[in-house]
Amino acid sequence: KKTLRVYDYCLANPHLKLWEIGRDLKLSLADNPLKTDSAKISYDKRNRLSATVSRYLRKAKRMIENTSKGRFPDIK
Repeated sequence: KKTLRVYDYCLANPHLKLWEIGRDLKLSLADNPLKTDSAKISYDKRNRLSATVSRYLRKAKRMIENTSKGRFPDIK
C-alpha cells in the first residue's frame, strides 16, 4: 500500500523533490526536517527521506514492469 501511495503521489506531483514527497506522506516522523534542526542535521534528514522515497519508487516501477510480464508481486 505504501509503495503504491508513494508512486501515485509522485505522479500527481512531479514538481516536488523526493524529500518533499517523503515529508508530505510522513514516511518517517523521525526523518522529517524540523525548523529547529541545524542546517547539517536538516540536510542529512532530507537525504534520508530522498533515499527512502527513491527506494519506494524503484520498487513500484519493478512491480509494475513485472506485473505486465505476469509476475506479481515479484520485484527482482
